[in-house]
Amino acid sequence: MNRRLLIPWLFLCLPILILAQKKKAKNPNSRFDLEYAKVDGISLKLDLLMPAKKRTENPN
Repeated sequence: MNRRLLIPWLFLCLPILILAQKKKAKNPNSRFDLEYAKVDGISLKLDLLMPAKKRTENPN
């Protein structure tokens, strides 16, 4: 990639990355940065995205 295009490209992508990060916090059932293993001192993490709980209606 041409060096002159790299900086504008980063500025265009940055807002998209920020919006994606804000979206993660909306679902309280999801878990982020869960450590599932450690290999050679390096922590392996995952994001567990779970659906929101369904609301149950009262049959009364």
